[in-house]
Amino acid sequence: MTASTVTTLVGVSAAVSLLACGTATFLQGRGIPQQDFRPRLLWLRAGTYISACWLFSVLAGTFEKIVANAPATTEQLRNSS
Repeated sequence: MTASTVTTLVGVSAAVSLLACGTATFLQGRGIPQQDFRPRLLWLRAGTYISACWLFSVLAGTFEKIVANAPATTEQLRNSS
């Protein structure tokens, strides 16, 4: 897979996840004070935030740079010493 293919897949996945988590958070969180401890709602909020971060990194071009210029080559990963 090329870097642009991976970037496109991650971008689409992040957008779909953001839409799903954001919608679920909105629907389940209506009328509930933010101080209430509801684990399911908190996980949905976390998923919304993480998806937004991934999507922002794809749109800003950061993700593609990281994928294209990996910090370690395959040869370095194979040689553990």
